[in-house]
Amino acid sequence: MLAFESPVSPLDVGLQKVKIRLQNNGLNPVTSATIRWTVNGQEQKEYVWQGNLTSDQTTELEIGTFDFRPMTEYGIEVWMANDPQSSSGKDCNTLNDTLQSIKLYTRPA
Repeated sequence: MLAFESPVSPLDVGLQKVKIRLQNNGLNPVTSATIRWTVNGQEQKEYVWQGNLTSDQTTELEIGTFDFRPMTEYGIEVWMANDPQSSSGKDCNTLNDTLQSIKLYTRPA
């Protein structure tokens, strides 16, 4: 994974899309991945991606939505729940499989 695309601070109150940028850092194409995520430690519905990401290619994924409340601090963590499926069948660098947001804050209502 590469980065959070949204949300960013200050957050709008209400239902917001959670988006990440997925990057293939390997040499072989990646064809599927299961992505899990939490908001303030509470697990959200996992996201299953299928496609074809060649070496160094990126794609934006909307992994879900979350209802953000006013005047609240949030932390979002996103990680790969499995080895991304590639033609080699193995993720050689698991150090880049997790994203943690800095503290995010909602705007006053």
